[in-house]
Amino acid sequence: MLNLDRARGASLVSSQNLPPHTLTSEQVAELLARNAQLEKELHHCQANLSEYRNLFSQVDQNFQSVFWLAEQKTREIVFVSSAFESIWQRPRTQQMKDMSILWQSTILPEDWAHIETLLATAPTCAFEMTYRIQRPDGSIRWIRDHGFPIYNEQGEAYRIAGIGEDITDRKQAELDLRSLNQELERRVLERTQELEQSQYALEQSESEFRTLVEHSPDVITRRDRLLRFTYVSPAIRHRGLSASNFIGKTLDEIDSSFKVLEEDEGAARRVIQTGEPETLTSKALFGSTAMHFQTLLVPEFDQTGAVNSVLSVTRDISSLKQAEAVVQQSEERFRRIFEGSPLGMGIATESGHFLMMNKRLCQIVGYSQSELLTKTFWDITHPEDHYKEFEVLQQAIQAGEKILSLEKRFIRKDNNIIWVRITVSLVQDEAGKTLHQIGMVEDISDRKKAEVELRASLQDKEVLLKEIHHRVKNNMQMVSSLLSLQASYIEDPAILLPFTESQNRVNAMALIHERLYRSNSLAKVSFSEYIHKLTSDLFRSYDSSDRSISIEFNLAEIELDIDVAISCGLIVNELVSNALKHAFPNNMTGTIWVNFACDDSMICALTIADNGVGIPEEISIYDSDSLGLQLVSAFTKKLHGKLQFERSQGSRIKVSFLLPLSR
Repeated sequence: MLNLDRARGASLVSSQNLPPHTLTSEQVAELLARNAQLEKELHHCQANLSEYRNLFSQVDQNFQSVFWLAEQKTREIVFVSSAFESIWQRPRTQQMKDMSILWQSTILPEDWAHIETLLATAPTCAFEMTYRIQRPDGSIRWIRDHGFPIYNEQGEAYRIAGIGEDITDRKQAELDLRSLNQELERRVLERTQELEQSQYALEQSESEFRTLVEHSPDVITRRDRLLRFTYVSPAIRHRGLSASNFIGKTLDEIDSSFKVLEEDEGAARRVIQTGEPETLTSKALFGSTAMHFQTLLVPEFDQTGAVNSVLSVTRDISSLKQAEAVVQQSEERFRRIFEGSPLGMGIATESGHFLMMNKRLCQIVGYSQSELLTKTFWDITHPEDHYKEFEVLQQAIQAGEKILSLEKRFIRKDNNIIWVRITVSLVQDEAGKTLHQIGMVEDISDRKKAEVELRASLQDKEVLLKEIHHRVKNNMQMVSSLLSLQASYIEDPAILLPFTESQNRVNAMALIHERLYRSNSLAKVSFSEYIHKLTSDLFRSYDSSDRSISIEFNLAEIELDIDVAISCGLIVNELVSNALKHAFPNNMTGTIWVNFACDDSMICALTIADNGVGIPEEISIYDSDSLGLQLVSAFTKKLHGKLQFERSQGSRIKVSFLLPLSR
């Protein structure tokens, strides 16, 4: 309107083609009127503009979203509302070009590419952008812009306007909702899987239970409150009945010979009345065979807690009854053996407290059964035997032995001490822990007394036998002395030699008795010590120490019975004497070997060898006129042995025999 009037005034002046100072008064008056009208319109427009500015300022200050304007071609922001500062947490710049740079710099790089592509297409219709910005404090906010083009009078889009709103809370809510939804879906899935598994397990359990019930040897039934059968397991056929004949009927309506069902009907009525389970034991005859049954009746309740049915399980316990009878018979036999045993018998705890004992044990210790029940094995054991018994018991437990035996002393009620032999059997559980001890006690006081007397008698006999050996040795030494005395009057060597040989033989036998007299054993002698002493005496007898003849031994450390020792000793005496006399003539030097060994089968070998001139070929040791060789053969036969002879670098004679068992 203002522009139109101005145009009209200009047209009026130009139409007159007159300079201003040539205007007429009428024209001047018209111009002044029109100027006043224009000033009035200008004042009105300025008032409207001020009102619009005030309104826009209030909208800008109270509008929570960001309103912005940008050039269509350059994309430079020409206006942005004050909400930018509260959302972006950044001040608006005075230069809109800088504002465009600031806005772009706050957008996350990974989101800017999408915005740049969208704005590059010069949108000609409404569009929407969602992106993230970063505030100065580093926090991230989600922004959603609704943009649209602005057209001029020619219908060309020359600007882009938009409204940007902070949707961070909405985005977070969406994320939380999505997370919650995912968690809910997960839980629903888990719950569904659990329900499916439970359903499968329930079906399996029902199937297994059904299989168990249908194949169970027990007769399982269910009856309602009117005692009508609603289920009977197939096991009823083992009693010659059909399960189908029972369903929907009471026992009175069924022709049944299974009397067990009749007997438990009264029990079923009581279970319905009381709501308490009940167990019934009954007996029935099948032909001539008596059978025993046990029935368990259990109430089943409805939702109100009232009994609506009775479940019963009837089991054939005939074999159990038979086993109980066998156990009773076994217990009775054990009791008879226990009470009638000639040995004292007692059962005690691991710590030794008496639990049970027979009359014989009471007689042995002089206590009554009631008195022994207040005592332990340790109470009646002699104090000096406590440690020995405890040690034996611990060794047996550690070795895994369940039976042990020992001799100890009991102190009777009358304070007399008796000797007993006790055999204890340990009753243990599967883990090896001792639960009970079963002891058998034998009174060996008389035997112990006899052993003491026998030991004293044996000691007397040992003293007497030693004295006999001593006297035999003395008598033989006396014979040897007589032979020596007689030989002192003989000058002819040929006559003197038999006296010397006889004296050596007597000394060999006397030496055995001397060894027995001096040893702890009266029946055995150390063969090694005996041979060393015997050969030493022979060397002195033949004055061989000056002839450079040595002797070497390889003797097993073994003790021989007196008979074997005398035979072997005389064989050694003859063969060593023969070697000293004949193997080394003309003062030859040489060696004599004496070996004795026994193998694992107790076959022994006695070997005498020398490296002298050897026994002449014309002399046979098996058939010789020599008394010495004849004695060797005789003693070999006495030993039931074998005689072997070799002529190789001297002489070697071996006597092999089986060592007899000790008597």
